[in-house]
Amino acid sequence: MSFWQKVVNIGTSETRHETFPYTQPITLVVKGNSGDIEITTSTGTAIEVILDCHGMNATQQLGDIQVRYDSEQHRLEVISPKAKWTLLTSVDVTINAPAYMTINTTTAAGDIDIDATATTIQCHTTAGDIDVHGAAAQELTLITTAGDIEVAHAARQNRLQSTAGDIEVAVGQPATVHAKTTAGDIEVTIARGFVTDVNASTLSGEIKSDIQFGGTGPSDEPVTVMLELTTLSGDIQIKRK
Repeated sequence: MSFWQKVVNIGTSETRHETFPYTQPITLVVKGNSGDIEITTSTGTAIEVILDCHGMNATQQLGDIQVRYDSEQHRLEVISPKAKWTLLTSVDVTINAPAYMTINTTTAAGDIDIDATATTIQCHTTAGDIDVHGAAAQELTLITTAGDIEVAHAARQNRLQSTAGDIEVAVGQPATVHAKTTAGDIEVTIARGFVTDVNASTLSGEIKSDIQFGGTGPSDEPVTVMLELTTLSGDIQIKRK
């Protein structure tokens, strides 16, 4: 438990629970100031939103959070306005929804954990880790300033960026992966059978690769996985699974 988590636990704790009918895949937008965001794929036919607020003025802060569902546009928004006591208030957001949604999440201080099947996923956090255990079929954009990034299933297009953290990604389909970190390691695991082109650089670290740089496989086969990996002070490891 971090120092600030101990601080916000001094105050009260309140929970808010809302459900919405599901008719087709949704666009999900979550914007928070301080707290974790967790998104999972539901096996039911409803969209469930759970808000847990901890700290100073928890009841008021919880009431100020906007939860809007547009059934015609199939869009769900969870917006947390800036709290008066930002450093003393934490709001955790948990959302369960059926598969194949479009996800866009932002939080200033907190972890983002996604175990859902989606078409595209975009996540931004200033101070926290980003873990994507589910699958994004088309596009994955994950950006954190102070945290690690872990991707269990790379999308077709991937942009992964951390200022002070490690990046770990597994590739099991044709994909382009751009991974960049300033102070951290990069580890990429690629399933066998993909012709891969690698461009990797580090300023003060080591590069280890099971794949020859410049592409692998017979010359008449097209490249199906492209890696652009950059770190300033860290190691890069590329492995075949």
